[in-house]
Amino acid sequence: MLPKIEQRSVSRSGRKAAMLTTIAAICFVAGPAMSQPEIPADIKAKMEKAAAGQKKPKELPKFEDIAKDYEKVISTADGQASLYTIWIRKKDGQMLAELPSNFEKQLLFIAYTISGGIPTAGVQFGDMYVKWKKYDKRLALIQPNLSVRTTGDLESKKGKERVFTDRVVLDIPIVAKGKKGGPVIDMDALLIGQASKFFGPRLMSGANSKLATIAKAKAFPKNVELAFELPLRGGRFGTLHYSISVIPDKTGYKSRMADARVGFFTTTHRDIGKPGAETPWVRYINRWKLEKADASLKLSPPKEPIIFYLEHTTPVRYRRWVRDGVLEWNKAYEKVGIINAIEVYQQDARTGAHMEKDPEDARYNFVLWTNAGMGFAIGPSRVDPRTGQILDADIVMDEGFITSWARSWRQLIPEIAMEGFGPQTLAWLEHHPDWDPRVLLASPAERPNVIRELSRQRALRDALAFSGHPAANADPTMLGDDRYDGLAGRVSQVNGACMNAMAKSMDIAMFRLDPALFAELAQGQDDDDDDGNGDADDVTTTTATTMTTARMMTTARMKRTKAKCSMVFRNRSSARC
Repeated sequence: MLPKIEQRSVSRSGRKAAMLTTIAAICFVAGPAMSQPEIPADIKAKMEKAAAGQKKPKELPKFEDIAKDYEKVISTADGQASLYTIWIRKKDGQMLAELPSNFEKQLLFIAYTISGGIPTAGVQFGDMYVKWKKYDKRLALIQPNLSVRTTGDLESKKGKERVFTDRVVLDIPIVAKGKKGGPVIDMDALLIGQASKFFGPRLMSGANSKLATIAKAKAFPKNVELAFELPLRGGRFGTLHYSISVIPDKTGYKSRMADARVGFFTTTHRDIGKPGAETPWVRYINRWKLEKADASLKLSPPKEPIIFYLEHTTPVRYRRWVRDGVLEWNKAYEKVGIINAIEVYQQDARTGAHMEKDPEDARYNFVLWTNAGMGFAIGPSRVDPRTGQILDADIVMDEGFITSWARSWRQLIPEIAMEGFGPQTLAWLEHHPDWDPRVLLASPAERPNVIRELSRQRALRDALAFSGHPAANADPTMLGDDRYDGLAGRVSQVNGACMNAMAKSMDIAMFRLDPALFAELAQGQDDDDDDGNGDADDVTTTTATTMTTARMMTTARMKRTKAKCSMVFRNRSSARC
C-alpha cells in the first residue's frame, strides 16, 4: 500500500485533472458563446498604437520615377517586342532592362567578347548557359550543373540533385516593377559593375568603370546585343560585348557520340546513372545541325545552310580568296550527300550590305580580319552545353599570318630550293644568275635587285676567309659565346651550327606547298629552243635537275610532316600541329 501522503497527492492530482477536463468540455460546448475576459484599457490602447505604427513592407518604386530621361531601344522596323525591353540614358551611360513576366522559365545563352582594345579583339571570350531566379527583391543568375548528369533510376536522380547542385554566378537587386509587370534591373551595374564574373578578375582588375559609356544597344525578339566602352587595365579603351539570347528547350538536334580514334572538339559530361559502364564519361561531337532538305535524294540542299559573313574589315585584295577558302568545305559536305551546305556573304561598309549584323551576335557566323601583327588564325565556336550543337562560330585571321607566309616565300623557300645543289652547280649559277632559283622565285620586278645582291655577296665571299662563312669569325678561346664555336680554329672540331630548329619550323609551311609549282617552272624551261651549241641543253638539264631535286625534297618534307601530324592527331595532341 502507498503511504498516506502519496495517497493524498494522487487524489489531489485526480481532482485537478477532473476539474480541467470539465472546464475543457464546457469550453468546447460553449465555444465562442463564452465571454472572454476583457483586456485592460491601458494595455489595449498601447496595442492599438503599436499596430498603427507598424511599418508596412516597402514597395518597389514605380518605373516612371526611376526612368526619367531614359530612351527606349527599338531595333526592329515594325517595333516588335524584344526579349528584354532596354532603356538607356546616354549622358551618363546608364541602362535599364525590363525582363518578361516568364523570365524564370527562360533558358539563356550569354556570349561575351572583348570586341576592341586588345590584340586578340574579336576572339570569342566565353559563354554561359544560365537562368534567372527571383529571391524577394533580388534576382540571382544561376548556372545549371551540366558537367554531371544521370540517366539512371529515380534514386540516382535524387542523389545527383543532392550533391551536384547548380551555381549562383551573381545576384542583383530589382530596382523597379516594369510597365508590363516584369522586374527591372540595372544593366550597367550588372554588365560593368560585375564584369569580372564574366571576363575574370585579372582582366578587369584595373578597369575604370566610372568612365564606361554605352557603345551598342540592340534589342530583338530573341536576343539583345549590348556593348560598353571603358578604359581597361593600363588605361587603353576596350569594348565589352554581351550577346544574350534564348535557347529553345527542344531544337530537334540529335547528339552524336564522339569516337576516341578521330579528332573532334567535344562536349563532355559524367553520367553517374550507369555504375557498371566501362567509363562514366559521355562525349558528344561538337557539330552543326545540318540536315538534308529531301532525305530521298542522293545530293540534297540543306534545310538550313551554314551561313558565314565576311566582316567588312577583310581587305578587298583578300576577299575573293577568303570566300573561296570557306566554300571549299562544300566539297566535304557533298561526300555526305549535302550540296551547298555553306553559303558566304560579304559585309561591306561602303554599300551597307549586312552592316546591321554584329560578329559578336551569337546568331551569326563571321570571318573577322585583324592587323595586330600576331600572325595567328583561330576558329572557336560556341555550343549548346547540353547537346554539343554548334550555335555560333567566328574565325579570326590576323594580317601577320599572311605577312609571315609572304616573308617565308620570299626568303626561306629560295634557300630551301638551293639545299641540294653541289659545288659545281653553285659555281655555274654564280655566272648564270638568271637561272638561280632565288631569282626565278622572286617577282619579276624584284629580280634585278636580287641579282645585284647575289653579285655583292659573291664579291664579299671572294675577299673574305672561308668565302665569307661566319665560321671564319668565330673566337675559339671560349666555347658557347659564338654561333660556330668549336667548328674552326681548333685541331679537332668540337661543335657545329645546327639548323634543325629552322628546318623544323618550316615543316608546317612546306606542308601546304604544292610541288607542282616546281614542275611547272621546270616544264617552262624545258621548252626553250636549242641553239645547237650545247649551252641550252646544259642549262635545261641543270635547271631540270635543280627543280626535280627541289620537288623531290619538298615532297619528302610534306610526307614527313603529314606523317608527324597524323601521329600527333592519333595521340590527341593536335595543338602541337
